[in-house]
Formats: sequence, C-alpha cells, structure tokens
Amino acid sequence: MGRHAGSWAKISLFYFVFYSILAGFCAGMMMIFFQTVSETRPSQTGMDSLIKGNPGMAFRPMPKVSSTLIKFNEGEEDTWRKYTDNIKILLHKYRQEQEDCADCYQDCNAGVDAESELPCKFDLDEFLGAECTDANNYGYDTAEPCVLMKLNKIFEWEPEAYDTNDTSSWSTEAQEDLLINYPEYTGDGVAVTCMGENFGDQDNLGEIKFFPASGFMGTFFPFTGQKGYQAPLVFMKMSAPTKGTLIQVYCKAWAKNIYHHKNDKAGSMRFEVLIN
Repeated sequence: MGRHAGSWAKISLFYFVFYSILAGFCAGMMMIFFQTVSETRPSQTGMDSLIKGNPGMAFRPMPKVSSTLIKFNEGEEDTWRKYTDNIKILLHKYRQEQEDCADCYQDCNAGVDAESELPCKFDLDEFLGAECTDANNYGYDTAEPCVLMKLNKIFEWEPEAYDTNDTSSWSTEAQEDLLINYPEYTGDGVAVTCMGENFGDQDNLGEIKFFPASGFMGTFFPFTGQKGYQAPLVFMKMSAPTKGTLIQVYCKAWAKNIYHHKNDKAGSMRFEVLIN
C-alpha cells in the first residue's frame, strides 16, 4: 500500500507514543478533577445550586412520563391496572431498601442523624394508613383513586415551619391557601394541600384525604447523602370525584422556605383526573 516495513514500523511507533501520551494526559486530568469532587456532597448547594434550594413535587401513578392525565373507567380493571402497577413499583422499591434503614422515628423521633450512615426507614404500613393499599387497589376499583406524592431530594434542605401562634406573619398565599384548606396545620414537616385548578374543578374534586394527615414528615429531613435514603411519601385520596368530567388538580407543598410558581411548577405539581 505504498509503504515498506520500516515506514509502517515508524508510523506505528509514532501513533503508539502519541496516543499513550494523550491517554495519560486525560487520565491525569481526570484524577485531578475527582480530587475536587466529593462522593457524598454536591459542590453547589442551597441558593448556589441550579434548583436554588426549592424542592419540586412528583407524583405516581404516571405510567407515561409525557402525560399527567389519570383516566380510567369505573369497574373496568384493564383501564386502571397500569396505574396501580405504577404505584406498586415505587412502594416495592421502598420495601426492598428498608432492610438497610434505621428505625429513626421509633428510636428517637428527633430527625435524621447527620452522622449516621443509615437512612431513616419510612414505614409504609404505619405512615400511609389502610385506605390506600394494594389490597384495595389504591381505590381505583371503586373510583376513589389515591395519588402518591413525593418531594424531590435536596441536599441538607430542611423545612422551615410557619409560626402557628402568629398567622398574621404568614404570606398572603399561605393565609389564603394553607390556613383555609389545612386548619389543623401544626407546623411540623411539610404540609400539603390539593384543590381544583378552577372553580368548576373545586366543585368536582369533592372531599380529599391525606395519609399521613400531617403531610411530609419532618423526621426524614434533611437528606445528607445517605445511601438508600427514603424520602417521605404522602397519599392523597379522592373520596367522591365527579365522574365523566375532567378535573384539574393543583397541589402545593408548604414551608416558609418553599416558593411556588405556576409556570415552572416550583414547590407544586399538577395532574388531571377523568373517571368514566
């Protein structure tokens, strides 16, 4: 191919040396880079992070990540089974991880131990109650669906409680939404409220319940990088939603250091329900 044996030997030696030096340079740069990165702590936290220390909310069931609509027919299992399966997958993962968790709530009830390598166990049977369970198909077989909610993890973030003794110091939004829709708020953890997006949705949503009633329990904050950390969960149950009508639901998480914005879904979430 136009080269003799000596020429091939020289060019092979050149590229061997060239790529060896290049690989060594990249390896050295990677070693220096990893010396500056912690395995357990992000380099940017709080207001310096991209999410600015403001947790978002997620929910299940959500079989399709591109759709927030929960739509099924009453009494037709093939229309709601995908939703119950989606909830079961998340809860099954929680149960599997609990073998390596500490029973913080029962032992001390004083929150996460920052020095502990074990995360706190979130006892599904105790905290989520008996109304939203696999045994009753999370209410979908009786057209009383349950929605599972979770806050996004933020390193070292702790909720700041509203002062229940001085509601006049609350923000206007908190006075209009939290104080009216959650009169039993005690200031512990992160409260949750859900309501219809519009006046018609509020009428069609009907009565709702939360399990635990207190919302996201403060015992499980903050997240400090514990392996297998279990974020607290909350079930919202719709007891009598109007059938044959699309209902838009807007849920908010409440703490003094959670800020809401409808456009970027900060501290909140939306989903739709349609039961035929």
